[in-house]
Amino acid sequence: MAKLKLEASPSWPAGIYLFGDDVLRVGVVIASELPRNRTTLLVRLMAGGPLLAPAVTEVAALPPDAYERDVAEQFLLQFQQMVGQSPSQDPDEQEFIMAMLKSWEEGKAEARAEGRAEGRAEGRAEGRAEGRVEGRAEAAAHAVLTALRVRGIGVPDTVRQRILAETDLEQLDRWIERAVTASSLSDVIDDPGR
Repeated sequence: MAKLKLEASPSWPAGIYLFGDDVLRVGVVIASELPRNRTTLLVRLMAGGPLLAPAVTEVAALPPDAYERDVAEQFLLQFQQMVGQSPSQDPDEQEFIMAMLKSWEEGKAEARAEGRAEGRAEGRAEGRAEGRVEGRAEAAAHAVLTALRVRGIGVPDTVRQRILAETDLEQLDRWIERAVTASSLSDVIDDPGR
C-alpha cells in the first residue's frame, strides 16, 4: 500500500483506497475494512475468507424480498454444495458451512413458526388441530418451492400443485433437505412425473 501511495478516498466508504491521477485513477477495495451494512454485503460475500460466515448470517437476517438476499442465495447454496464435497476444508470453509447450516435451520424454524401462527389463525376459524397442520404444511411446501427456485430448478405446474397439496410434514421436511443441494427436480421428488 505504501509503494503504490494508496490514499483513503474521502468520497467513498472506509476500505476504498485510490492511487493515480485524473488520467489513470485506480481503486483498491480492502473488504475487511468495509462498513458492515447492506451496501457492502455482496462485496464482503465475494471476498470470502473470514468475512464469509458473518456475511452469510447477515444475508439470513435480511427480509425475504431483499435484493441482496435474492442475489446471494443461489451463489451461497452452490458454494456450500461445492465446499461440502471437498475432502478437506480450511477453518474459514468449515465456519461457512456451519453458518449456512445454522441459517438454514433458523429458516426452517421460522417457516415452522409462521406455519404455527397461520395454523393458529386458521384453527380459530376451522378448528385448532387441522389449522395448525395445514399452516405448517403450507409454509413447508413454500420452503421447498423457494429452495428449488434459488437452485434454478424449474418446477412444472403439476409438480408445483403436488408439492402445495402435500400435508405430510415429514415428507415436506425431506423435500426441503434435498432441495438445498439438488441439481435436478428428481433429486428432490422421488417420482416427479407422478
